[in-house]
Amino acid sequence: MSNLFNLPFSFSIYSQTLKNLLQHRINIQLNSNEDKWSEKAIKGLIKRLTKTSMIDDLQTALDSKNSETRCVTISRDAQNKLVEPNPSSTVRKAFNDITPVVAFCRIWRWPDLNTHLELRPIKTCSYAFQHEKDQICVNPYHYEQVVAPCKEYILAICCVSLNTETQCPLIILENAAVYSFTAEIDNRTITAILKEKKIAEQEYKSAVEQGRTAVLMRQSKETLDTFTVNVGALPPGKECRVMIKYVTELDLIDGSSIRFVVPTTIAPRYNPSLGHLQSPDRTAAEYVQNTSYSMWFQAHVLRGEEYKIKQVANLSHPVNISMSRQSIDVSSMAIVLDRDIILDIDLPDNRPSTRFAIEKYNDTSKYALLLAFTPRLSDFIKISNGKDELNTEFIFIVDCSGSMTEDNGIGLAKEAMLLFIRSLPVGAHFNIIRFGSNFDILFKNETLTTVYDETTAKIAENLTRSMEANFGGTELLEPLKHLTDHPPIKGRSRQLFLLTDGEISNTNEVIELCRSMASSTRIFSFGLGHSPSRSLVKGLARATNGYFVFVPPNSKVDTYVGSQLGRALQPSLVNARLEWYGLSTEGLQAPKTIPPLYINDRVLVYELLEGDELKNQNISVALFVGDHKINSMKLSGNIAHKQDTIRRLAAKALIQELQHEKDNISDTEYAFKSK
Repeated sequence: MSNLFNLPFSFSIYSQTLKNLLQHRINIQLNSNEDKWSEKAIKGLIKRLTKTSMIDDLQTALDSKNSETRCVTISRDAQNKLVEPNPSSTVRKAFNDITPVVAFCRIWRWPDLNTHLELRPIKTCSYAFQHEKDQICVNPYHYEQVVAPCKEYILAICCVSLNTETQCPLIILENAAVYSFTAEIDNRTITAILKEKKIAEQEYKSAVEQGRTAVLMRQSKETLDTFTVNVGALPPGKECRVMIKYVTELDLIDGSSIRFVVPTTIAPRYNPSLGHLQSPDRTAAEYVQNTSYSMWFQAHVLRGEEYKIKQVANLSHPVNISMSRQSIDVSSMAIVLDRDIILDIDLPDNRPSTRFAIEKYNDTSKYALLLAFTPRLSDFIKISNGKDELNTEFIFIVDCSGSMTEDNGIGLAKEAMLLFIRSLPVGAHFNIIRFGSNFDILFKNETLTTVYDETTAKIAENLTRSMEANFGGTELLEPLKHLTDHPPIKGRSRQLFLLTDGEISNTNEVIELCRSMASSTRIFSFGLGHSPSRSLVKGLARATNGYFVFVPPNSKVDTYVGSQLGRALQPSLVNARLEWYGLSTEGLQAPKTIPPLYINDRVLVYELLEGDELKNQNISVALFVGDHKINSMKLSGNIAHKQDTIRRLAAKALIQELQHEKDNISDTEYAFKSK
């Protein structure tokens, strides 16, 4: 600490000046260790300012809270001299990056700030810490904190051997679009380059063999939500900090809230070919139920007039929530890595059933559009015209593998099954299949299902009450193959309900098998527990035009059962299409085939357009099913934002469609090497 604070006086410290600067501190309790630490830091700052006039500049910035103020600088040598954090501070010691910039941004703006990787300088700052100059600016209003719309992982990796290669697995939601991968090694920030898989692997291998530090990020072949980051040839004692940025869609929950999920755990995935649990992408990682460390988490939710957000609830962890008229901030300094972070953001009532957003990118006449449609009950009544529903059979596939003992997964499955059994319509056809290392069918009929009546319902209820997580491994592929070999009889449709924690390694193989039966079968999947495989649960539903839900522990299962059964019993609107008015050119649409529509369930469609026609005030788009118009909206390019979020998500959606069409998913690789 003396390196930063105990330098010779260059001018007198006036008590009033110090008092004024201390008054601007955030969340400081008097006489606390943090109070003493921050006061000493401010005294040290006053001593080493490069100009005495900068005291006034700093006070002006703190008083006005305005970025249009002057730079306040200290010499560059302070940047490399870390300040030891207060031992009683709540700042995570794994991120003790308390450089001067971080220290004073924490003191005067963001108490939860941990590392300069969270900071981005404003464009007008001439001495930002990223610039290679002799001075660095510590004006806290010359920096912005990196928050939404991106989510970030910061991995702290430290190797003590030159030849050691570190491999870190991580989970990123399968429909997220990764758009930035950077690493900081020995005060150098290196930005990754997207390259072909084989080229990336060859360059990484060559660099490591030559003793040069290299980092490689890749997506798993078997499951779309698992990535690994390889760090090779890191010099002894050096630390590598990796930052990954991505954007993702938020799921609509019960038509009333959107859910924000940050995966923090990677459950061991069962590999059927090996017959045991395996770490993702065949890494040597070992799994533990508890860790001695935690992570910090911060989210910033806009709630102004444009967004009309009501409130935010956390379903997974205790957090601090502060609300204002313009925003909601959620933070926690000690997120335990034993479950995913889940935030539910409540939406306003009576919001419109159609929404759109437009972005203009590359400073050209290129536009990215996001169209959101939420059909109402009246739309279905108008189209169905009183038609009878198809004769339907209901098949329940219940995961009884050993992993279902975690997070009370088997208890959630049993509770859900009892509700299902009591809610099926009389006369329907049904069956129950339990699976693990093998599978067992309740009613062994040639047609695979039996009629639902008082007797069969009692048999099913007795079986459900006796269910245990005692079927060994998680081999989902075999019972699904059995279903493909026994399709529904002519004139029936099949609704398949899957209840699982999704801990399998062959996710893509399972999804492609289910895609082959989508013409007769819809899958309504349930992800049970804190950290189910979202790639599997979502992928199965999407591949078969069904729907997915995630059931956290200690939640009300009846709500999820009711919504899923309601979707299965109601007709869906299929073969929907978009009709454009006022446009002469076609754009790229994703998805090309709009998925089935359900009552109060949102469908998102992306469109990439080029040209100046969007400036026309008469542009509109309508959603049709057959000859029936469901929704329509008027568009205007004059309200386009200059951002890249929608374009990135549209690109991800287009890539996913290409992957599904090929039935063969190749790796995505990001690689860079040091020079």
